Amino acid sequence: MYNNWKGFDVVMTNPAIKAQYLQLADALADKIKSGDLPKGSRLPSVRKYALEVGVSHITANKVFVKLEEYKLIERVHGSGSFVIYKQPFSSNQRITEAYVSDQFKLLKSKKQTRSLLVALLKNTSHICPYNFSYALISPALIENTVPNLSDIFRDVSINHVYGDMRGDLSLREELKDYYAFGGNVENALITSGNQHGINLIANLLVDEGDNIFIENPTYTGAVDVFTNKRANLIGWNFHEAGSDFYELEQKIIALKPKLFFLTPNYSNPSGYVLDNEERTELLRLSIKHNFCIIEDDHWSEISFDNEVQTLISMSENTNNVIGLRGFSKIIGPESRIGVMFANKSIIEGVEKQLIINSLGVSQISQAYLLKLIKSGHYKRLSQVIKNDLRERRNIVNKALLPLRAYGVRYEIPSGGINYWIELPDGMDSEKLLFDKMFKEGITFLPGSLCGVNSVDEFKNCLRFNYSFLPISSLKVGLKKFVCLLTEELEK
Repeated sequence: MYNNWKGFDVVMTNPAIKAQYLQLADALADKIKSGDLPKGSRLPSVRKYALEVGVSHITANKVFVKLEEYKLIERVHGSGSFVIYKQPFSSNQRITEAYVSDQFKLLKSKKQTRSLLVALLKNTSHICPYNFSYALISPALIENTVPNLSDIFRDVSINHVYGDMRGDLSLREELKDYYAFGGNVENALITSGNQHGINLIANLLVDEGDNIFIENPTYTGAVDVFTNKRANLIGWNFHEAGSDFYELEQKIIALKPKLFFLTPNYSNPSGYVLDNEERTELLRLSIKHNFCIIEDDHWSEISFDNEVQTLISMSENTNNVIGLRGFSKIIGPESRIGVMFANKSIIEGVEKQLIINSLGVSQISQAYLLKLIKSGHYKRLSQVIKNDLRERRNIVNKALLPLRAYGVRYEIPSGGINYWIELPDGMDSEKLLFDKMFKEGITFLPGSLCGVNSVDEFKNCLRFNYSFLPISSLKVGLKKFVCLLTEELEK
């Protein structure tokens, strides 16, 4: 445990800077605190240490005395010196390859939530530097574009009392105008992000045993929320079924759903965009058969090639459509802020849920978003992000192209932050992740987390996010990903 002591005497022979024994003690303390010498390690004898680092016995003894003073070692007469320092617990100790793999196995027995598994994959950067599971914009891009917080808040005052439970009126008015919402400002309510909004709606509208239609594949967080309410989830694959609304209507007639959840613009994870005909037909069915539509939207502004279709919930005549618009993806996850657009009855009911759950949304986050929108920074940031993501998409397009020869299928995204990749039948993306990619520092989101009906229905698929890593790391990791996947495809 204590070889490689050479180098400590590189030191530090200038007493004007620091006594030599103190420099040696600090260097050895660093090895202990870093974990190179874990608790229980036995150090060399003072004599041996003195010979190895080239100092006198007296100087070496002073080093060991100082380490005792630092409470890093214990000197036991007749036995030697032992490290007693234990590193503080960190998530890195918990989130290992084996731990993440074991948690995935629990999903099949329904003993683990999908959201936790997604979170675990996000937090593997210490062992997987090429993290393609993180559905976030590159932090550096946002930091370099958004103005300094001190500048934003220079003329902002925060009330020291609870604000309006529906959110700051000025912010709601600004968002109503920004998104050209056809309803009244009282039809808008501020949330702590879209996940919060989904949970509030579920608490208000969903009872045990209710049937919920949900796009398939889908957002993992929505599955967890509705499953927690003991609802029955019925998947509908817009990507495959397209506009076969006759079949959809027959299912709706038979099952009488309470809600229909979807991400209409660049669906998470498939990237699918509902066209105007599909939106109109879905609205017709919701009116005819009396169910609510939830539109979960993050990426309306991030369209590379075409204008994004208007959300149904932005119309003034959509009493049974609830629109959720999140801002955390654009301005940063710690802002935790979003907006809900809905009819008066739903907003009033959600407001009561909000009071029970959290007494409203952070005024600081609301002030931050309001300032960004009014100053024009939000719009500029959206454009910067769009340009950056378009460049990244083009890089990924070029790298993935050779995989088509092996039967790998994907559509080139026209917006958003990810590819939905379908591997040849028989391949298992979760097995690929843990048997091959994880060991080489690569993560992605397996399709097993995205299916509504079963963890096996999209097991040959994966979600590949290209938004988070610096572009230099994206290129390196992408090359490794393609090489490793090609090796598997050629077997």
